[in-house]
Amino acid sequence: MKILIVGLNYSPEHSGIAPYTAGLAEGLHARNHTVHVITGVPHYPAWSNFTGFTGWRREEVVGDVPITRRRHYIADGGRGLSRISMELLLLLTRCYCNTPLQLGRTSLIAYRGTTIIKC
Repeated sequence: MKILIVGLNYSPEHSGIAPYTAGLAEGLHARNHTVHVITGVPHYPAWSNFTGFTGWRREEVVGDVPITRRRHYIADGGRGLSRISMELLLLLTRCYCNTPLQLGRTSLIAYRGTTIIKC
């Protein structure tokens, strides 16, 4: 199965949803699925570009999983409208990202993100 995972946070971030997203991608890859991850600049929990990411896009492999990193707006402290803007911009910019999986038929697209609205 071809699986595309889109999410704001991924390894090397060591807290929040990043370890779970990386675990999901690596677990699916270990079960012989074709997995590709589209994610952003590592920024959590510092809320800054702590890895020195430059450029608009970077291809890399983390734990045998191909990753496309795209530059994005980083919210100031991750609260309120700045956080909502960061999440919405993630979706808009990630959905317009040419990856090998998007050029073929993708069986599953999974978005891993924060719940913006709580009931």
